[in-house]
Amino acid sequence: MSTRERERERERERERERERERERERERERGERERERERERERERERERAMKTLFFTPILPKKKKIALGKLSGFGGRLDLHSLVVG
Repeated sequence: MSTRERERERERERERERERERERERERERGERERERERERERERERERAMKTLFFTPILPKKKKIALGKLSGFGGRLDLHSLVVG
């Protein structure tokens, strides 16, 4: 084998190695994208669960009585809920 042939063979081997490295890089990126997609799907499922919980949980206002002794016409007691809603 001549020196040139050996040099060409080494160059081909280096090129094959670079191609294998590029392929490994592509595989790693594909894996990262797939993991990111899975995390996004999980976040979406979590959002849906939260929304269902929010919509199916009855929100019952708590009525609180506060003393308003100095205000006339309320008899000294007032329902806060009726002030906010009514």
